[in-house]
Amino acid sequence: MTHRFFAFLACLLALTNIKVCSQGITTPYPLETLRGWDNTECAGDLNKDGIADLAIVSIPRIAANMHTNEAGYEYNFNRPILAIFWGDADGHYTCWRQYDNVIAAQENEFHSINTSLDITPQGVLRISIEHFHSAGSWTNLTETFVYRYQQGDFFLIGEDEESMARNTGEAEYISTNYLTRKRQHRTFNTFDERVKPKERWTRLAKQPLERMGARTLGN
Repeated sequence: MTHRFFAFLACLLALTNIKVCSQGITTPYPLETLRGWDNTECAGDLNKDGIADLAIVSIPRIAANMHTNEAGYEYNFNRPILAIFWGDADGHYTCWRQYDNVIAAQENEFHSINTSLDITPQGVLRISIEHFHSAGSWTNLTETFVYRYQQGDFFLIGEDEESMARNTGEAEYISTNYLTRKRQHRTFNTFDERVKPKERWTRLAKQPLERMGARTLGN
């Protein structure tokens, strides 16, 4: 292959903002480093080979994006890293891919983002992002994004959004299934059972499934 091809490949990887980990080569962030930062992880068979794989979200501690307020409370405004590791029969993990553009970072002192991960028995990866505003909004919001590994990549097959106003109890639930192309929309009140829940379904237009990394979740 020519030097031009390798130069083109390097530019392409830089533009996608995705760190690709080659098997047998040191990864941009070793698993030990990711586990040394604030992180959440889960294990399960993502690529259907009968062996448990690993998904981890870890927040680096780059000093330029750390802030300590007057009360001494520390805030981490670094972008979280989402990493996928394939497992092997010996219990070891090899990095498949790391993303620094999938999970949104905390932007200010009054808006916190908590991320949790889950791998279902069917090998589906669920990424849940909980938003909490201590000022500026009464709404609690939890977003869940559902990805499945197929055709060599992860694709978004569904997403849920649950929100509730802490002052009124007004709540909304939106569930989208991109495989069946159906969306459920429910509204109700968690404080007042006299408020009759409402529900409606809509049909979505057929579109290609979205690849992981196509957008930043939690923005």
